[in-house]
Amino acid sequence: MGSLLINIILNDLILFVSNSYLSNYADDNTLYTFGNDLKEVKRALNLDFRNVREWFYENYMVLNADKCHFMCFGLNKEDET
Repeated sequence: MGSLLINIILNDLILFVSNSYLSNYADDNTLYTFGNDLKEVKRALNLDFRNVREWFYENYMVLNADKCHFMCFGLNKEDET
C-alpha cells in the first residue's frame, strides 16, 4: 500500500518538469537529460531541479540532500567545469 500511495502522490510531479526527463520508481526520482553542450544540459537540469524542489516544499515533503547527486557522462574531458 505504501508504494501505491507514494506513486499517487508523486503522479503530478512530472507536470513540473519541462526541460529534462523524470523517471520515478516508488520513492526514487531521477531527473536526466542529454545534449552536446554541457552548459545547456546543466542549465536544463538546474531549472527542473528547482521546480521539483519547490514542488516537494509546497506539498510538505522533504528531499533528502544526501541522496541528491549530479552525474555527467561524456567523451570530452575539457567540459569538466
